[in-house]
Amino acid sequence: MEPLVDTSNTIGIKYTMPVGAEVIDAIEGDLHLGVDLEGGKEYIGIGSDKNDPTLPGEVCYWDDKGAVSRCWNWRDTIRTTVQSNTRASTLSIENLDPARAKELEQAFHEFCDLAERYLDANIVSRDIATKDHPVIPLGR
Repeated sequence: MEPLVDTSNTIGIKYTMPVGAEVIDAIEGDLHLGVDLEGGKEYIGIGSDKNDPTLPGEVCYWDDKGAVSRCWNWRDTIRTTVQSNTRASTLSIENLDPARAKELEQAFHEFCDLAERYLDANIVSRDIATKDHPVIPLGR
């Protein structure tokens, strides 16, 4: 695995929250999180070479080309997978429990600190999306 993926997995395990990373340069247009009402978004998962389109009503991340991650951020597409040559990525940490909002912030800041310290990352944007703040620019 890549060090960025190792770091995100460490945070996910420590805080018991799903964590995902995607390559920004591979995202076409805007990145969305929501319910795919119609289904049918192109999706080729890691380890596959076949299209497995999203289902109607499925929660996923998507861009102009298709699904980026299914089952929230759990099943990534090969198209946006972090590689050894990745230079810019997104990070999503998911939490649906308002009582754990502070833990989400801690997890996010801890990931950023680890990435800066050990991966020499330059964090361009530090922002948390909420229902009241649903849009975050990708910083490209």
